[in-house]
Amino acid sequence: MEKQDDISEEIQNCNFPASLGSYKDSRSNIANMYNVKKFKSRHQHHCDIIIIYPNNIYTTLHFLTPQTFKNMHVITKNNYHWEANTEFRPNIDNFQINNVYVFVRNFDVKDILKESSIINTNPPDKETFSSDTRTGKRHKITDNRSKRNTDALQGKHFRIGIFDLKPQYFTHGRKTLGTAYNIVYYASIKYNFTFEISIAGTSVIKLDDGTFSGFEFDLVYNRSDMLFLYTASFLQHEKVDSTSYFSTASIIFLTSLPTVDTDWRAIIYPLKGSTWAAILGCALAVCCVLSLKLALASIRMHCMNSMSISLNIVFRSLLGQSTTLPKGVKGLALIWIMSCFIFVNYYTSNLLSYLTYPAAENIPQDFSGLAQRSDYRINAIDLPGGPMEQFFSKTTNVEMANIRNRYILYPNWLQCVLDGVTKNKQVCVGWDFIVEGFVHMNATISKLFYPAFKSRSTPITVLTNAILQKNSPYLEGMNEIMCWFRDTGHYFHWRKETEVFIKQVGKSWLQTQQHTQIYKDLHSKFLKLNEINVKAFTMDNLIAPFGGLIYG
Repeated sequence: MEKQDDISEEIQNCNFPASLGSYKDSRSNIANMYNVKKFKSRHQHHCDIIIIYPNNIYTTLHFLTPQTFKNMHVITKNNYHWEANTEFRPNIDNFQINNVYVFVRNFDVKDILKESSIINTNPPDKETFSSDTRTGKRHKITDNRSKRNTDALQGKHFRIGIFDLKPQYFTHGRKTLGTAYNIVYYASIKYNFTFEISIAGTSVIKLDDGTFSGFEFDLVYNRSDMLFLYTASFLQHEKVDSTSYFSTASIIFLTSLPTVDTDWRAIIYPLKGSTWAAILGCALAVCCVLSLKLALASIRMHCMNSMSISLNIVFRSLLGQSTTLPKGVKGLALIWIMSCFIFVNYYTSNLLSYLTYPAAENIPQDFSGLAQRSDYRINAIDLPGGPMEQFFSKTTNVEMANIRNRYILYPNWLQCVLDGVTKNKQVCVGWDFIVEGFVHMNATISKLFYPAFKSRSTPITVLTNAILQKNSPYLEGMNEIMCWFRDTGHYFHWRKETEVFIKQVGKSWLQTQQHTQIYKDLHSKFLKLNEINVKAFTMDNLIAPFGGLIYG
């Protein structure tokens, strides 16, 4: 025990050398410095934990680059005010963007030596190390823990609610999967508890007795034990307990893919307006000079229609046609013909580029662009009382308020999504996992083809977690399970797995709907996407010039 205290004091007073270049080097140096026998990660193949002490914070951070932070936990011995450290703040921002989480909590040095995965003479069980967040209950790590938090789950039977939303829950035939379902299923196998799942939508209805229906209130009225995956509002925290967050949800919009067509105005695009005006002015000036010279020489040439001849010379040269030059104007006419030769070759080469490289339709890329496009119809999924409704109703942002005043709520979420995917100048606003789930299930004509354009940014992102009854004895156990599944990347794997399966089912179903308009629209978009943008002229390109020639 005395030796351990000496190590604790030495660690607190140590200064890491500034020349350390990587986390791997730092582990070796620490191991050699203190003769540590074992050095084990919390999750051996997924993430490591770095402990930073306040008195050597800068020397430690010197060798921790944003790349080093990826899939790691950074823990300080004391609550460290990250925002106050402006020098380190950019690095914090970088690794937070990479889905890496920072947990700041109080530790005793003796507990660190025993429980930490950095200096670990007695490697802890993975279940004895729990992440601490604002929504999870705080608990202290003790030297002698006889009971695990997950022990409270053993042998219990839980009533669990899951929203009927993809990819949280999806069933087809005998196969059931989804991010929320997999949490419950695999946790029940590991920790030996049973469960019954209730599946329902997200609507909340006030009953005649003054109570409310819906999963949120099942917890309050003891009709349910847990709810996955959900975003609890500030007011609901007074009535329920929440685990650490498991995933995120963002508001996005979907709209139809931009059409790629040749603009009829492509014939004037090769030259600017000022250039067109200069050419027209020169043509009229040359025409007047030629007409004047021909008029003065009309008696000698026996030609009375000088204006017709000059117009013929000027405009046949512009069109690249041959023409007969009268005597007396050949010099000026030849100069004009050479100028027209240069101009016509430049124009035709650029015109070919505009005709064979069609420009894509200009569509809104984000919510800021959508707010400025008054020609777009904005549809939104109707989710009463949800975070999206609260955000748009209370936002003071001018652009978001503009969208709020224009959007039309759709109780039929599927119709909102299909209108956004197939109809021009319409968008569907909603949570990413909801709208994309409907796309995968109802608009997948090919696994490699995504039939809609998804906004590039989001005005709001919320955290989803599991919520339990207030003061539930199972909160800490579920909190550890949620953290472990999240930190080891199971959420991303399960979501991808569910999306792939939904696409397979959706594609098979859509093949049976070839007589419907939605299939025809999607098939047309799919064919256009696979066409080569640069292509030779077709008969359609020749109809207009030949029609004009025949008419003339």
